[in-house]
Amino acid sequence: MSRPPDWLRVVPVERARVEEITDELDPGERAAIALAAAMRADLLLIDEAGGRAEAKRRNLRVTGTLGVLRAAAELGVVNVPDVIARLKATSFYTDDALLKSTFGRWLDS
Repeated sequence: MSRPPDWLRVVPVERARVEEITDELDPGERAAIALAAAMRADLLLIDEAGGRAEAKRRNLRVTGTLGVLRAAAELGVVNVPDVIARLKATSFYTDDALLKSTFGRWLDS
């Protein structure tokens, strides 16, 4: 990113902390979990099941993309049908039953 927004902060993670995380995860997930633990983060945004399980094993509180979108929907700051359509147009995968159970009240109205 040539011109990151002012609110974006890049924080390096010590290699030793990353290496403590199982190598069954990809490097980005390992770094995210290590950084969240080091910072004592309130919440870690992570979607992959293996990464979520490892983070929970380390007593980190997690949410995923759908959790963030649901919180935004509850605050009324997103148009749910539009957001779901845009999400489906990406490589993000989730099944329709989960979308219905998570966003049903906004999709039915």
